[in-house]
Amino acid sequence: MAKAKKQTLTPEERLEQALVPEDEQPYAVPGNWTVSYFTSLIDVQGGTQPPKSTFVDTPKDGYVRLVQIRDFASDRYAVFIPESTKLRYFSDDDILIARYGASLGRICTGMSGAYNVALAKAIFSDDVFDKRFVFWMLQSECFQAPLMQLSRTAQVGFNKEDLSSFPIVLPPLPEQHRIVVRIESLFDKLDRTKALVQSALDSFETRRAAILHKAFTGELTAKWREENGVGLDSWESKRLCEVCVSIYDGDHMPPPKSETGLPFLVISNINNGYISLDTTRFVPETYYENLSPHRTPQSGDVLYSVTGSFGIPALVENDDKFCFQRHIALLRPDPVTLDSRCMWYVLQTYEIYNQADSIATGTAQKTVPIKGLREIFFKFPTLLEQQEIVRILDDLLEKERTAQELASTIEKIDQMKKAILARAFRGELGTNDPSEESAIELLKESLYNV
Repeated sequence: MAKAKKQTLTPEERLEQALVPEDEQPYAVPGNWTVSYFTSLIDVQGGTQPPKSTFVDTPKDGYVRLVQIRDFASDRYAVFIPESTKLRYFSDDDILIARYGASLGRICTGMSGAYNVALAKAIFSDDVFDKRFVFWMLQSECFQAPLMQLSRTAQVGFNKEDLSSFPIVLPPLPEQHRIVVRIESLFDKLDRTKALVQSALDSFETRRAAILHKAFTGELTAKWREENGVGLDSWESKRLCEVCVSIYDGDHMPPPKSETGLPFLVISNINNGYISLDTTRFVPETYYENLSPHRTPQSGDVLYSVTGSFGIPALVENDDKFCFQRHIALLRPDPVTLDSRCMWYVLQTYEIYNQADSIATGTAQKTVPIKGLREIFFKFPTLLEQQEIVRILDDLLEKERTAQELASTIEKIDQMKKAILARAFRGELGTNDPSEESAIELLKESLYNV
């Protein structure tokens, strides 16, 4: 039987298929914009995965850099591979999109080389899109919202077929240019404000580290020891396991999900040094009840992050019930020998952090092993002097509240950026000129010339 010929669509049919019906558009846009399906205008090309045996960590002739997701944040782990026609390359004005895992949807440009399978290159016509417009659009809810709805059984990710149903906006080219200028002008002002806030926060953290160092080398309480007839020789070097009743990480079994129940904390819930229950997942109360006492927090315990952003302590200040993930450890101080607030301060010192860093395993995501955490040591004074140290530190570090407000300001700036992007791609930045030729002509030109 003869093979049926593949049906060829007319330009008008391609246009009809490219446009998102008005009743399916996620939000209203200006009348001279169009809303089209992603793959009608933008193609994506995944990278290749050369064998790790070819990787070298220094550049040399005949080699090219292989860009991976981790390179979006740092050049620390750059690798290079032999040049090959089988590789897929990109230039510094191309746009890469992270395809998998926790980094799904992250956008990068300004680099060059080859890229691996965890990344995809966005391919589109310069006659239809301003490159910077696409760069910002891919970071906005226009692209990110449907992307976050994807679900995979093994690992969240996307392929070209997934993107075919994503709606994207297409304004006239002059409007795209104006939107880019407006976004980057607003972001520049926000970035300058953020830099000032971060500088103030860094300055505070430097002073804070110096105060903590003085506290746990005996300098802050020298006068107290003199008045109380206590010598510095009363300080004893002890391992954490010697001053704690128990040190355990969270349950290693995947927790059951629940719409209601008890809060389940992850590192983001303690990343500013305090416990926040504002945004948490929940687990059934029966899950909590089946945990060992070592993993059920109580007032006076200290949580300590041990994976990824390790080294963050947070004091448990009440007996409210909650659970925590295995990337967090729970330290329960012995009240006879150790003041819990004093231990919270001790765990914030560079001395403790450096010990934790020295025993951490892994590369991309370091983990402090619980066995090693128990062996970390420090010089501890008597319980009475610990309480005096806490009193002095509480007084000196009262300004820490201001630091928390500064950290909150940085978060608000990041939220403002997201809001600006959302407005930009809804046509709400006040830049649109309704008299300009409709973007439908751009779309027709792109499709009819296929």
